[in-house]
Amino acid sequence: MGSKLAAIAPSPLRVSDLINPELRCWRASLFKAPEKFKTFLWRVGTNALSTRENLLNLLEVDDPTCLLCNQESESICHLFLKCPIARALWFSTCWGFKAEEHTLRSHSDIVQLILNPPPSLCPAYDQWLVSLNMAFTLDEIWQTRNALLHLKAPVDIQASRQHILSKLRECSLFLSQPEPPTHETPILRWSPPPPQGYVKINTDAAIPDSRSALAVIARDDHGAILKVWARITPIHPPLQAKALALLWAVQLAKRERWSHVFIEADSKICIDAILSGDKDQAGSIPHIVFDIHDLALSFLSWSFYWVRRSCNQATHVAAKFALDSHISCFFILGNLPPSMSDVCKEDALNVFSFS
Repeated sequence: MGSKLAAIAPSPLRVSDLINPELRCWRASLFKAPEKFKTFLWRVGTNALSTRENLLNLLEVDDPTCLLCNQESESICHLFLKCPIARALWFSTCWGFKAEEHTLRSHSDIVQLILNPPPSLCPAYDQWLVSLNMAFTLDEIWQTRNALLHLKAPVDIQASRQHILSKLRECSLFLSQPEPPTHETPILRWSPPPPQGYVKINTDAAIPDSRSALAVIARDDHGAILKVWARITPIHPPLQAKALALLWAVQLAKRERWSHVFIEADSKICIDAILSGDKDQAGSIPHIVFDIHDLALSFLSWSFYWVRRSCNQATHVAAKFALDSHISCFFILGNLPPSMSDVCKEDALNVFSFS
C-alpha cells in the first residue's frame, strides 16, 4: 500500500474545492487524506452514491430497503448512520462513537461530522487523524455494502475493523512524515529534529573480532539526552549489526511510548532498504527490515534518515564504551561517562546553530 500512497501524493486540499460550492459552511475546512477518500467524501456530500433510494428515482428498483439490515429505505443517512450494522462498526472503530446520539438529517451533515468530529472522541489524536479514521469507517461501510451486493460476502465487523485500523496506521505514517531538513551545505554534525515534539534517535554498531556492540541514543528537540543504551551481542556481519541496532532503537522507542520519532543511522544500505521496502535491496536483512516496519506502525509518525558518520559520533562512542567495558550499559544525562559526555556536549552546542 505504501507505494500506492506515494503515487497519490496527497495534499491537504480544501474540501470546498471538491464539494458543491453552494455548501459554503465547508469553505474553511481542511481534510488531510489520500485523494481517493477526498473523492469519496465528495460523493457522500453531494448525495452522488448509488444507494437504493437514489436508484429508485432513476431506475426500476424492486426493493429499496437497506441491503445490510433490511429495515428501512437505503438512503445515505440510513446506510451510514442509522443502520445497525453501520452503528456497530462506528462503535468498534471510532473510540465508542455512538451515531444514534448525533442528530444528522442530511448527507451534508455527515461530511460536517467527518470534518469536525466531536473533540471527546480521542483527545490524544490530532483532529485530522480522527477525521481520517471516520472517513475510513464511512468508506468501509460502503465497501461492506457493495461486497454483500455483488459478491454475497458475509458482513464481518471484526474484519472491517482490522481493515480500517490498517489503513489508518499506514496512511497516518505517510501523511505525517516530516520533511527532511534542507541545508545549502552538507550537515557535518548532529542536528536536532526539525519538528518540535519529536524524539531523535541515533543508532550505531561496532564490530571487532569476536563480538558486536549496539548503541542507541535518544535526544529531545533541544538536543538534551533522554537515554543511552549500549549492549554486547554475539558477532554479526556489519550490515546485520547495523540493522539490528535500528531494530533495537524501534523496540526501545515503543517501550518508552514515544509517539513521534526521528531515527538516524550512518548505514545507507539499511536506511534505503527500510525506506524502499524492497526485499532485493534489503540483501541479507529482509527479516530485520520487516520487523522494523511492523513495529513502526505503533507510532503516530516516524522517519528514517541516513546521516554521515560525523553526525553519529555519540552512538559510536557509546558502542565503543560497551566494547571496552565488556558490559551492556544504560545511561541518562546525569551519569554519562566522560568520553560520552564530551561528545554529547559538543553535539548540543551545535543545536544553537539550527535554532
